[in-house]
Amino acid sequence: MKANDLTNIIPYADKKLFTVCRLSFTKKALNSLQKIFLLLLFLSINFFPQSRFTLGNENLIRNHKNLVENKKVALLINNASLLQNKTPLLDTLLKQKIDIVKIFTPEHGFALNEAPGEVVNNSVTANSIPVISIYGKKKAPTQTDLQNVDVVIYDIPDVGARFYTYISSLKLTMKAVARAKVKIIVLDRPNPQNGEKIEGEILKSGFSSFVGISPIPILYGLTVGELAKLFKDEILNKDNLNVDLTVIPMLNYDRTRFYNYYFPNWVVTSPNIRTFQAALLYPGLCFLEATNISEGRGTELPFTQFGAPFINPDLLLPTLVKEFKNLKFTRIKFIPSGSPNYSIKYAGKLCSGLKVKILDNNFNSVWFGIRLLKILKEKYPDKVKIKYGWLNKLYGNDDLEKYLENEITEKKLVEILQKNRAKFRKIRSKYLIY
Repeated sequence: MKANDLTNIIPYADKKLFTVCRLSFTKKALNSLQKIFLLLLFLSINFFPQSRFTLGNENLIRNHKNLVENKKVALLINNASLLQNKTPLLDTLLKQKIDIVKIFTPEHGFALNEAPGEVVNNSVTANSIPVISIYGKKKAPTQTDLQNVDVVIYDIPDVGARFYTYISSLKLTMKAVARAKVKIIVLDRPNPQNGEKIEGEILKSGFSSFVGISPIPILYGLTVGELAKLFKDEILNKDNLNVDLTVIPMLNYDRTRFYNYYFPNWVVTSPNIRTFQAALLYPGLCFLEATNISEGRGTELPFTQFGAPFINPDLLLPTLVKEFKNLKFTRIKFIPSGSPNYSIKYAGKLCSGLKVKILDNNFNSVWFGIRLLKILKEKYPDKVKIKYGWLNKLYGNDDLEKYLENEITEKKLVEILQKNRAKFRKIRSKYLIY
């Protein structure tokens, strides 16, 4: 670029001052200065995205606080509901003198210390705010819970997978607030998988459950705010309820980016999703929940390794290494430790298996889980046990069961997945914010 052009990328600079400064340099020095400036500009844009990216919760506080001022506010949050500087949303709102009357909390509890599937009990915060569980006898706030509430705020990080139950809590809460004529505000967050990846089967009628709350793919390629807009239409069309929904968007969000572009350090979203790698592997390795293969629960590396006492890693490696060039597999042995409240597969027993490392974030996690099940079943036909009732709920229908039992071919399964992916892309297009 020419020296004169440099002022064009400094929109707020005093160009007269810049011209004077420019004349004081030799041509060689100016060229060096240009290079240094452009390097610094490149680094600021590509390596410090936090300077221009804003979470939905910070956007609310900075630009839309009027929506919650002088209102009785309930929060649907947990301990991962943080601002970019790691300050809890709850603490920030209280400092802003927002009237927080209660907190609703989903699976794993407010403190994120309850085991998967474990009933969460009511509690109270240190500053005496009641914490009401919506993961126990009830899966949504009751009309009584909402009687003295003007608005509910949802701000929970998740992993962008259909069977991760926080989004189920969101949808059921949206139904509840619609019945109670209460507003709901969803504070948008990045989809850790990125906002473009669409993988897996669309949930079919007859396979709905709390791990399948909506006819969307396993990876749905939407932020939680965009998903809330889709839920609003579903609730209106199915239940004839109009949800008073406001989505507070992120600012300067690029949906093609993964979570680690915006946040170099993973914030734990649930007891067994402790790393960004685990979040990316979870949509595929979650299928192991329906088998007698350990998905790493009870170890330091859940959802980044798998195994069982009868597994020989060398029997699996050639096929996996050949098929998945963007994954690195390492032989591993582990002994899961049990929990007094939750049954851990092979607790106290030595398991052999493989640790999985992602080399390229764009790999297809769901397809990895599908192929892993097939390979395990072929290598250990008499030892691998699958609970198809649970697997079908996770997958969204019984096509995976048919594939594993050789009732449909791999080619047919791929055709179904491609067709459904294209179908859902058209559906989701009307809900995109970014």
